[in-house]
Parts: sequence; structure tokens; C-alpha cells
Amino acid sequence: SSGINAEWPLRPGSSDFIDRFINGNEVSRNVKYIVLEPQETKTMTVQFSPQFVGPHKNILVVRNNLTLFESLLFTTMAAKGDLVFEKRSQLLLNIHENLLSECHHAEEGSIEKGFFNTNRSFTLRNVGDITSKIKDIQINGVSCSSFGVTITNCEPFDLAPNQAHVMKFNFVPNFHFSYVEYKLTILPSSGDPLEIPLITKVPAHMLNICADKIQRPIWEVSLRVLLLSLTFCGMIVVFCQSYIFFSQPIVITTQPSLKPIMIHKPNIEVPKIPQISPKKKKPEKATAPVKTSVEAPTKTKKKKVPT
Repeated sequence: SSGINAEWPLRPGSSDFIDRFINGNEVSRNVKYIVLEPQETKTMTVQFSPQFVGPHKNILVVRNNLTLFESLLFTTMAAKGDLVFEKRSQLLLNIHENLLSECHHAEEGSIEKGFFNTNRSFTLRNVGDITSKIKDIQINGVSCSSFGVTITNCEPFDLAPNQAHVMKFNFVPNFHFSYVEYKLTILPSSGDPLEIPLITKVPAHMLNICADKIQRPIWEVSLRVLLLSLTFCGMIVVFCQSYIFFSQPIVITTQPSLKPIMIHKPNIEVPKIPQISPKKKKPEKATAPVKTSVEAPTKTKKKKVPT
């Protein structure tokens, strides 16, 4: 993209054209200066980085000292590749019970690892408008192979619009789990990655039966012997330490007894505080009614005063 947002068509000589491409500062931020000698040819690369899907138009203006300026119209179409697995929302790798019938007759540790496996193919199709370039395929973040699942044709490839690609999977169970779900990620060079669940299944009742019949790795026997030897040596060390500890005489040390010190307290007489008991109320005696006598008023004689 040239980085110039212009509406097409613009009439040469118009004020809008002159303001944008000759006198304006809009193009000056992305100017690239080139000096051409006589009869010299140079190649210029234009990058298109669309912000949305759909048609785009833009103008490339070349200003020079001979013809003043030359303009070139770019008409582009922005599209994206869209990857899908045909008619599948998840990929299933299933080990059927009839493939594990050998577990019932084989001896313990007689079946080589990888004897039980299954191969499945799934079709990946590009339903987008442009070619999609697949650069990597991952299972739980690990390229091409992980946890017993291997993509046999894991090389990078290109998918044109409406083109299909068959992906081949190989699954070797370890008989630890009957159901495991992984995440398969397809990473294109541009655009969003495609993520889809990848599920592996093994009959649950055949796990213990087949796990005992699979040959164990060579290093597992050596590791088992080493661990048993270390355990036996540890037990001997513990037994020796216990024997040395209990064979030593037991010495009991006692501290000299301390005589008790008598502390004489001075005889101080503490005055006794008399206890004051509440007075008891005496019962009131019944009193006889008091008779009162009322004396009659006496007559006073008047004295005659001599004049």
C-alpha cells in the first residue's frame, strides 16, 4: 500500500489533485528518492497490506524533473484463505477391539512396541479466495509428532482456492489412557491458524491386558535393578545405625539434690478488724391508747381600776 488515501478518479490540474500530490505534505511522509541515469532501469516493490477483505484502490505518484509527475492507479482485491476439514468438527483416531485380539494369546512382554497401530486420513480443503501456504502442523504445540500420534506427510505445502489436501495420521497407543484429547493446529504463513480437537480412543477394558504384553524398554530393567539395589543398601544403613544406637550403654546422669531453704517470716500481728453486724430491729411493743382530758375554760374576774 502506498499509504495515500485518495478517492478515484482525481482530475489532473484540479485543486484537490495539486493539494494532495504536489503541494501537500501527505505524500512527503512516504517519499522514496531514486536517481535514474540515462538508459537506466530500476525496479520498485510496492507492498499491499489491506485492513479489510474486499476491493481496494490507490494511486502511486512519481514526481520527477522531466515530466513533473506520473501517476499509476492500483486496483487490488483483499481476500483470505479459509481452511476446513471436510464434514468434520473433530478428528478421531480409534483403536478397535478386534485389532487388540492378540493381547489375549500372547505371553507377557512378547509383543513389540508399535505392533498395535492405526492409520487414518483426513481431507483438508481451502474454501477461501487466495492460496494458503501451510508452514507447520502441530499437536499440542509440538511439530508433526507427539504422544504417539504422527503426521506422516507433515511437509509444508500450498493450497490453492477450493483445493484439497489429504493428511495422513498414524496412532500408536501406550495403553495408559483410554481417552485422550489433543489440539491440532495448522499454521498458515498468513492469516489465522486452524485449531481442531484430535481425539484418541482405546477400549478401557483392554488397557491392563495389553499393557502387560508389550515389551518394556531395555533401560527399564536396568533402572529397576538400580532402584532395588539402592533400596536394599538404604535398609542396611538404617539397620546398622539402629544396632549401633541400641548397643551403647545407657548412662543416666542425675543432678545433686538441692536442700530447701527455709525463709522465716517476721511475726507481725495484724490487727483484727471487728466485724460489724447489722443491727436487728426490735419489735415494737403495742401501746395502750392515751386518754387526753380537755379542761373547761375558766372565767376570769375583771378588776376595777380606781380613777
